[in-house]
Amino acid sequence: PSGPVPGAGSAYLGTTIVDALERICARWPRGVMDEDFKAPLATDRPILLLSGEDDPVTPPGYAAEAIAGGFTNAVHVIGNDQGHGLAVVGCVPRLLRVFLENPVPAELDSECLATEPPAPFFLSFLGPAP
Repeated sequence: PSGPVPGAGSAYLGTTIVDALERICARWPRGVMDEDFKAPLATDRPILLLSGEDDPVTPPGYAAEAIAGGFTNAVHVIGNDQGHGLAVVGCVPRLLRVFLENPVPAELDSECLATEPPAPFFLSFLGPAP
C-alpha cells in the first residue's frame, strides 16, 4: 500500500487494518517476481471448481475466468443459493470423493447439489442459530 485509503477513516474499522498492513509490508522481504507470475494458469489436467452462487469472497465468475483462461479439462459446479465453503455442503463431500477416484470432469454428476437447501446464515463464530 502507498498512503491512506480514501474514505477509510469513516469505515467501521477505520484505517486500523490498512495501517497494520503498511507496517508489515514495509518490513517484508522482497524478491524478484517472474514476468508471468500473474498470467492465467493453463492446463489440461482434470480440475473440479466449486462455487457458491452467493459467495461474496470467491464468486462463480472467478472460476469461469479460470476456465476461460486455459483450464481445458475442468468442470465448474455451482451451488444454487450457497455461499462460501461449498466443500462441506450436503452431497459435495461425496462429489469430491467421486472426482478424486475418477478425475474425469465430463463424467461428474453433480445433480444432487440442485436439491440442497441454502446453508444457514452464520450470525456468530458458533455457527448458525438453531
